[in-house]
Amino acid sequence: ETDDNVAYFFQMKREYDEAIHMYERTRTAFREWGDPCHIALCDLDQSEAHLDLQQVEEAEVLARRALEGLEDLGIGQEAGRALIHLAIVAGSQGRVADSQQLLDRARGTFRDCGDPVWRRLTEVYCALVYELGGQSERALETARAARAATADDPTGARRALFETLVACLEARRSGVESAAAASRRAPGGGAGVAGPRESTKRGTTRKT
Repeated sequence: ETDDNVAYFFQMKREYDEAIHMYERTRTAFREWGDPCHIALCDLDQSEAHLDLQQVEEAEVLARRALEGLEDLGIGQEAGRALIHLAIVAGSQGRVADSQQLLDRARGTFRDCGDPVWRRLTEVYCALVYELGGQSERALETARAARAATADDPTGARRALFETLVACLEARRSGVESAAAASRRAPGGGAGVAGPRESTKRGTTRKT
């Protein structure tokens, strides 16, 4: 377990080669010891490292393996994280509907295991996926609802996160609307200027 923690330490320092090497070495040890729980957690953490590196194929394989192991063990909170990783992969590949379904599963998983923090954080990813799929209004509604739900946050940290998300989505929508209005005023009626749906498809979803 110590090696697994050290691997995550290297990951937080963005020393990914060392982190991945240590995850692989640690996973081998856990297999020899017959420890399925830490094997699954190792897969989960390494999938996050590959997401940081935008290596989505590797991330997907590890996240699916982690999800299977964690669900078999009944570890709901970490299974929910694996679902989020898979949703990020799907979103990055343009599979918006799949991403939304995975996030719905994650939300339900966090609800069932009584984890309100991760359930609310899942709304961040939901809003970003809606935006990625061109559903800007729904993205903004999701972010605003999540912001309202964090009104009683004693530290204000989660509310600040959603305040920032709402502000970014509002600024993005305002920018698109301003560009569209300018296009309509221009000669030719805006030929060649992308509308809101076309524009938002160029966005990417990344993990925080």
